[in-house]
Amino acid sequence: MSSKTDRDIDILLPDRDVTVTDPDTRKAVEVTVREFRFLEGLKAQGVAAPLLADLAAALTDSSGDIGVAAVDAALTTHAGVWTALLALAVAKPSRSGKLPRPSSAPGTDGTAKSSTS
Repeated sequence: MSSKTDRDIDILLPDRDVTVTDPDTRKAVEVTVREFRFLEGLKAQGVAAPLLADLAAALTDSSGDIGVAAVDAALTTHAGVWTALLALAVAKPSRSGKLPRPSSAPGTDGTAKSSTS
């Protein structure tokens, strides 16, 4: 391919391989960080909407300052959404085109689960 074609593909599909440390094994693991493809992006927007609304509110507080505590609260409240989006960004494209579901574990979606329910 020509260098122009290579640049065009890099712009359209800016995937990057990065090495991270697995927190459980402490071994280096290579992952590919991907930009959402069109259909994935559409699905991700719907899933991310509550997180994005809370982040927008945190970034537009009345003082004009970024509310770091509000950003932290938004990420904590929507931790399941955040991790699902991260998983999608580093996952291999799936044939089903399914977005990973946010975890339903206590504390990952901003709701506490009662031990009696």
